[in-house]
Amino acid sequence: MIPSICQKMQRLINQGITRECEVAYLLTCIRKILEQEENNNGQWDNLKFYCDWGLHAKLSGSAAQGVLNSFNEVYLSRADREQALPSSVEDISKFKGLILEVKNFLTSRDIIIPQSANSDWSKFIFLYASIVEDCPLIINAHLSPLSEIQKVTARVELAKEIKLGQQYYKVSWIITDSAGDDGELYIINSFDA
Repeated sequence: MIPSICQKMQRLINQGITRECEVAYLLTCIRKILEQEENNNGQWDNLKFYCDWGLHAKLSGSAAQGVLNSFNEVYLSRADREQALPSSVEDISKFKGLILEVKNFLTSRDIIIPQSANSDWSKFIFLYASIVEDCPLIINAHLSPLSEIQKVTARVELAKEIKLGQQYYKVSWIITDSAGDDGELYIINSFDA
């Protein structure tokens, strides 16, 4: 079954991923392989988290708690607005781990990523963020009892105009604290229009 899944992923990569349903399909294929290959010694735990988030309405498991703990650190240090974001939160908010893990996974399965696909990763991030939009990561009090936040939710907004051939977008991270109040971090990115 795995060789046929890999062939499907290769065809998808070759044609180019331009729609949310194609990102979701790629994540589904990856998740199927990860489930069949249970003994990967945690090598793909981050990728599994991203696949799960893309395929579920909300997450509260241990991988989600790790992400939320990073956001909780930012929340706790919110008084110092001049302080740079911790690299873990910056990487999460820019989906750096997702892209690296997908590339590494595809390469490990001998799936060739065309050179032209390298410029499409920003669009992939936009499409993925659109999939997980309004699908919160929720604090599990048993796994993160000291957390000051309840949940983190991603929201995506396209710029109204295309500028210099680029479609800009904003990914907002809405952090809801234990009192129900919201704060926001965001990134701005673009892809070729």
